[in-house]
Amino acid sequence: MSGIISITDLSVVFPRPDGDIVAVDGVSVTVRPEERTAIIGETGSGKSILAAAILGLLPRGARVSGSVRYRGEELLTAGAHRLREIRRRHIALIPQSPIESLTPTMPVRRQLSEALDRRRGMDSVRAMDAVHAALAAVGFPRPQGSTHRYACRLSGGLAQRAVVAGATVRRPHWIIADEPTKGLDTLHRAQACRTLASAHRDTGAGLLLITHDLAVARAQSDRVLVMYGGVLIEDAPTHRFFTAPAHPYSRGLLASLPERGMVPIPGNPPAGGDREPGCRFAPRCSLVRPDCRPAYPPINQAGPSHGVRCVLYGGARK
Repeated sequence: MSGIISITDLSVVFPRPDGDIVAVDGVSVTVRPEERTAIIGETGSGKSILAAAILGLLPRGARVSGSVRYRGEELLTAGAHRLREIRRRHIALIPQSPIESLTPTMPVRRQLSEALDRRRGMDSVRAMDAVHAALAAVGFPRPQGSTHRYACRLSGGLAQRAVVAGATVRRPHWIIADEPTKGLDTLHRAQACRTLASAHRDTGAGLLLITHDLAVARAQSDRVLVMYGGVLIEDAPTHRFFTAPAHPYSRGLLASLPERGMVPIPGNPPAGGDREPGCRFAPRCSLVRPDCRPAYPPINQAGPSHGVRCVLYGGARK
């Protein structure tokens, strides 16, 4: 059970007067620290909500059911103090919008040094040395001097590196990176990818990468999970996903890439309140058939270590 995050039948619902929003619907998956796992899908597919459920960071009022276990410990019923301990020592988050996630009234390196667990007997000098080493490891220039600056004085690329250093300085067992390249230009996106790869390599931490950028998923993962309408619809080794995608939605995502013709998927993703029976992708699918509608298909086998939730593939996955 060491380091494994096991999710079973996880659902997250946001109650609304005009109808509940189902953000995550019955997701079951196990991720292991030795694998870099990417979760992909269009905006609103439930990727970030899944990460928030793992970390105990869901908004107040969310209804959660199912199970999220880390090293065998149930996180959904853990108290606030224990969850803070998990986030501080075991599972670090690299959030979206790095500049916004840094405190604007505190110099960057002071913020990072406060992230260290002082109860281990690390004094301020040693804490600052550890921060400088973490910043240098992710390519932050002149960490001893430039991190006297405040977050508002950093570029998007430097803020991203500072956030990654803050997540890795505590030597976590897991790093969850939520859209780490969102809003970055091509140069800074490449820098963010190198920073993320360096953090994973240097710390030995497991990586759960949430992204809508397929190029980033391809370069930074060993395994790809595809979500659509809150449901996990495909689970495949990265190389196989990009060469032999099984679900029609996954094929559509790859066909929309510029190098593959940039053919968009027709229609729009389902809204959170849409609860029609059957496959959520059916209204947009060119291969839809009558047995797609009555109920959501089970996870079927599409190849070695390759599961897909689609009636085009028979034989339920074990």
